[in-house]
Formats: sequence, C-alpha cells, structure tokens
Amino acid sequence: MKTETTPHVEKLRAAHVKRMESKGRQTLDKFVEQESGKIKAVKWQDLVTANQRFTEKASDGVDDETWSDLLRYLEIKGVLCHEYSGFFLFAEGLDVSPSDGNIKYHFTEKDNATNYMRARFANAQYPIKVARIEE
Repeated sequence: MKTETTPHVEKLRAAHVKRMESKGRQTLDKFVEQESGKIKAVKWQDLVTANQRFTEKASDGVDDETWSDLLRYLEIKGVLCHEYSGFFLFAEGLDVSPSDGNIKYHFTEKDNATNYMRARFANAQYPIKVARIEE
C-alpha cells in the first residue's frame, strides 16, 4: 500500500533529491553507487560505520545529518519505505530496521535488508532475521 502525498510534499522531496545530488554529491558518492540516475547499490557497511563513528564521538542530542539525509534520500529513491510493506529486520521481538529519531524505515528489497543486517549487526549476540511485511 503506497501512501499518497500532496504536491507540496512532492516539491519538498524533489528539493531534497536535488540538494543531495548537487551540494551533497560528495557524500552521496561515498555511500551510494548510481548508474543513469538509478541506485545500483548502497554501501551499507560504509554508511553504518560512519554513523556509528559519529554517534560514538557526538554529544548527546546531536543528530547525524548525513545519516538522516541519506535515509531520506534512499526513501525518496525507493530503496527504503515507510509503508507496512517490504522487508524489515526482526530481533528479540523488535523491529531493528534503520531509523532516524522516530522515523522507522523498511526495505523495498530483501537484498538491501540483508546487506544492512550484515553491516549493522555483524557482531550481534542474538539472532536477527529479515522478515517480509504482508499486507
């Protein structure tokens, strides 16, 4: 089930993509492989590692804007979604998919969910599973 958006929201989403693909190009190229404007692959290991390093060094209450911007970009480009569809990571009864504050993201493809899981939870002491959300 795809969420409907307003023209205003679409304009904001387009502005975010434009900003990431111009001013944020260096950051984008570090974490996302693209071909002809389409996302070919996300470098989940690099993105997760950068976020973990930032979190370790940051003061309490400081947000990782690179993480936030990239998750939003990946959602707009269709790699991630907010809908109750796609794939999520399940561990000990919790959804441990990527999040930004109160915003929880799910994956549109199983490969991305699996690659994120391997990058983020490589040393986990508990089982993590990729699960499909059924509508």
